[in-house]
Amino acid sequence: MPFRTGGAEISTPTKTNREVVMRLEGGCYCGEVRYVAEGDPMMQAQCHCRECQYISGGAPNTFIAMPAAGFSYTRGQPKQFHAQGSRTRVAREFCANVARIW
Repeated sequence: MPFRTGGAEISTPTKTNREVVMRLEGGCYCGEVRYVAEGDPMMQAQCHCRECQYISGGAPNTFIAMPAAGFSYTRGQPKQFHAQGSRTRVAREFCANVARIW
């Protein structure tokens, strides 16, 4: 049974051999950009680097890494932002319509 949290829908469809597969659906506030990520999570973590603190407003950036093969945009395409002068090359993707970075 799917449930919603923070703009993302989380459901657990089953594989043919009854193993559970994680499926995340989400997107921006206006709905112009939507995505789906499906598979076994590779890791969940918090990043405390300055780039993540800056983009999140000071808090750590909490995330789940999903397999790239299970990720796709189902509506629209996000814009990308690369911080200039940063020591690390971090790309942030966001909806150009509402400028919400996820």
